[in-house]
Amino acid sequence: MDLIKVDDEFLIQATIARAENVYGFAMSLNFPADALEVLHNDDKPIVVKGDFLGEEADIFPNLSINTTNNTGTLIIGYSQKGSAPEKSGEGLMFSIKAKALKEGEHALVWSANSTVKNSSMEDQLCSFDDFMLKLEKNMPEKNVVSISVVKVVTE
Repeated sequence: MDLIKVDDEFLIQATIARAENVYGFAMSLNFPADALEVLHNDDKPIVVKGDFLGEEADIFPNLSINTTNNTGTLIIGYSQKGSAPEKSGEGLMFSIKAKALKEGEHALVWSANSTVKNSSMEDQLCSFDDFMLKLEKNMPEKNVVSISVVKVVTE
């Protein structure tokens, strides 16, 4: 479990491993909105693409907050363009800039509709690892936590 201090800004990095023939992602990450804030720049969530799909790929983040049950959902579409090749291997998919608001243990949970796609837009078999984030009042600084997607390679 990674420890983050309340009021600290930090990065949530989403990584992928054992990937084969990946062209894009359609992902939803749920989090407790009263404990974690996804930071914004010009009213857009700060989500930075990683090195896995490369610099030419497009990323489309969208954030919604359900104030009734204090749940935030960050939806991220991330895709290659046109005839760009599919990617295999491992790497950083994207980073989310966040701020800790409330101490305690809080789950970052991938929605069931999160998918990894090939160039034909077919879902690829994979598992999404949810993450428990522990927020403390007076912990040493830690500014990066990682969550992951593990691609199950079929033979």
